[in-house]
Amino acid sequence: MISEIILAAGIDGLAYWEHGGTIDDFLDYELSPEQISSRRTISSAIFSYFRYKKSIDQAITNYTKTKIQPYVRRLLCIATVQICIQTGIEPSIACDIAVGLAKRKKDKKVAGFVNAVLRKIAENRLNNLFTEQELPDLLISRWKIMFGENEYRTLIDSLNYKNEITFRLRNKNKIELVNSFASKIENEKLNVFDFYKTNEQEALFSSGLLNDGSVYIQDIATSLSIKLVLKNVYNVKTVLDLCAAPGGKTLMLSDAFNNISLTATDKSEFRLNRLKDNVAIYKTKNITVVSPDKINNLLLTSKYDLVFLDVPCSNSGVYRKRPDAVWKFSESNLKEITELQLAILQKSKVAAASKGYILYSTCSIDSDENKNLIAKFVTMNPEFKIVEDELLLPSVNHDGAYAALLQKI
Repeated sequence: MISEIILAAGIDGLAYWEHGGTIDDFLDYELSPEQISSRRTISSAIFSYFRYKKSIDQAITNYTKTKIQPYVRRLLCIATVQICIQTGIEPSIACDIAVGLAKRKKDKKVAGFVNAVLRKIAENRLNNLFTEQELPDLLISRWKIMFGENEYRTLIDSLNYKNEITFRLRNKNKIELVNSFASKIENEKLNVFDFYKTNEQEALFSSGLLNDGSVYIQDIATSLSIKLVLKNVYNVKTVLDLCAAPGGKTLMLSDAFNNISLTATDKSEFRLNRLKDNVAIYKTKNITVVSPDKINNLLLTSKYDLVFLDVPCSNSGVYRKRPDAVWKFSESNLKEITELQLAILQKSKVAAASKGYILYSTCSIDSDENKNLIAKFVTMNPEFKIVEDELLLPSVNHDGAYAALLQKI
């Protein structure tokens, strides 16, 4: 039964996340052949859990008195999503499926326990309207300090909007087809590419536009960094993209400057395969993908007009799409990630040519990963100056992002 396949995959996804992986990587690389066809529903179930994690965890705690085995807790979490949030299955059927799975994977006693807990949860349905209380406490306190009450409230309100699929149109000959199921996103701040949004997932995925490279699924906020380059840099011939996988911004740079020579790599060979696939699908001629073992050689032997660093980050600006990310947000993790970001900047600075540029980008809205870190880098390296930087807070139409353009003096 499909619902059991979704439940089992959701359990596996939570285990993968608990052991240090990301849900995006789980969905991209870990689904079995029988699970792949249900990827979108599996994704919805897992991300819905993280979106309402506090409420779901509390509901489970309310009806249990003893410590729960990790597998059983994961089962209860995903089953609660199926009962209270997803609408494609009747709550009683979702409960029966979870009980049957518990019986096969564990024993009758565990199955009875799962049945009792889920029946109680089904009787007292969750309110699946997002509120700020679903966020980690640390994130709430930091955002209030960083943005002030008014911006904080606007930010929270934006997180309650349903997340539509957004994509960038690359082939303008397909406008008529795209207009049949999607609407163009109008944004004066981010008007350098044609972005669209749609709720008609089937129409998009069955259109053939993804297969022939005519569109690329990404949020309009991803264009913030490219906008800074287009606005301030007029003579770019060579680009080094050091954090390129899976390739969304790499392709955007390629499309924006189709006469450049773009060398792209990533420290993860695993993720780099996605970039290679995307370069092939989207038929780009100016991108050369280089294996990670060549990075040091690239840095030491060549100089580039632009060094692009779309660095690893906390992903705090993409909560609607990646609600799992914020649940790994902590003071210690923030310290670790900012140290990594600064190290990437320090290591890559040697590749910038005289009068060349570094383009720094995150999908975080935390100032310690963004403005504060860039200020620290420039203080440590006075041969660089800030040309322009910009923070984009999440809204009803886009995710959050930060970008800084630096120039070597």
